[in-house]
Amino acid sequence: MLDEVKFDPYKIIDSLDEEGRIRMASMADTLIDNASSNPAYVQELITTSKYPGALGQVAYMLLCLYATGKIVWSSGDPWMGKPGGWISKEESVGKKDLSVN
Repeated sequence: MLDEVKFDPYKIIDSLDEEGRIRMASMADTLIDNASSNPAYVQELITTSKYPGALGQVAYMLLCLYATGKIVWSSGDPWMGKPGGWISKEESVGKKDLSVN
């Protein structure tokens, strides 16, 4: 499962200067303040970010990346066996919903 990760959140965090990190944390705190107004997958990150240790730190990092628009939630496809999860924004640019009339 870990082999399927296509982006490294540490690269994004490390590429920010101090002002960018402060802005990112401020945006994440805004999401935390209004937790119930977020989608369920963001609410789960908010809850998990309160845990001590690595689990909480990773959840908070993902919350920060979501708050700044670096990652998005990709719904799974149960028919094709593809699980849902977080993907980098660049991966989702080419995605389009197609409908059959």
